[in-house]
Amino acid sequence: MQQNIENAEYVAGRDIHNSILPRELPETEKQSLFYRATGISCTAKERVELEKLISDHDFTAKEIMMTRQAKVLVFDETSGQLKLKYNPFFKYFMYVLFVTVR
Repeated sequence: MQQNIENAEYVAGRDIHNSILPRELPETEKQSLFYRATGISCTAKERVELEKLISDHDFTAKEIMMTRQAKVLVFDETSGQLKLKYNPFFKYFMYVLFVTVR
């Protein structure tokens, strides 16, 4: 005996999305969770990039916060990427330090 159910695909899809798959959080909630976890308040695009640094490259929230406060790590709105920003003296100092320590 075979039973046909109309809209079975819709019912199954609805049940999977409502109970099994995690729901997509609204952006405000994502921002709030990120701020509570890291203490960093930023734009949505910047948050995505910072989350990549934390999850993929093992940076800590404290390290990121310190570099942002020192304005070494900045988010470039035009390119949508994080950039390192430092003055030429710092680059020269690091070169001298590297040569002398080596």
